[in-house]
Amino acid sequence: MWILTLTQLRRTLMCAALLAPLWTFAQPGDRQCPPRCEPGVPTWFAEHLESRMAEGGRWIANNDAYLNDSEPIDAYGIEWQWGAGKKSLRGRMFAIAAGRETATVWELRTLWHPGERRAQVFQYGSDGTFIEGVLEPDGEGGIRLEQTVHSPDGGSSLVRHVERVEANKACVSSASHEGPSGWVTGRTYVWMPRAE
Repeated sequence: MWILTLTQLRRTLMCAALLAPLWTFAQPGDRQCPPRCEPGVPTWFAEHLESRMAEGGRWIANNDAYLNDSEPIDAYGIEWQWGAGKKSLRGRMFAIAAGRETATVWELRTLWHPGERRAQVFQYGSDGTFIEGVLEPDGEGGIRLEQTVHSPDGGSSLVRHVERVEANKACVSSASHEGPSGWVTGRTYVWMPRAE
């Protein structure tokens, strides 16, 4: 007969609790949650995180279409890194002018909010702007991010980004909400992964 002491029982239950998520991933036909995400996190979000880490997580978008005297920026870049436990992403956005990388313009965070049961994105700007939003499939094969922009002066506005991914590039179109006019189309960038 095998008898466990209370301490052995606690250790056994703790190990089972720690390994339970691994057993969930090993179930045949499971498309709810691939490795690196928690049970209940949808596949599209886990795949979105994985796609950001292509080529080491560095993405560059050409700015030629918008280059002008007040915006002498050749390109924009984003560097993504895994967050704790590879369950979220931390990023930084920077500009490239005259072939040189500038300081960080935005700090980014993409995560699954377990209480809200949705993907959320937070951005902190070098000018004090704070942006928060919800990331979700758009029903047409892309991903939509709708955000509230909180300006340092206390004002706020709404923006939307729609992303289509194809052949290892992400085409992102933006729009701003202009009151009665509704959504007004803004810029479109093609982001390409670039290894350092």
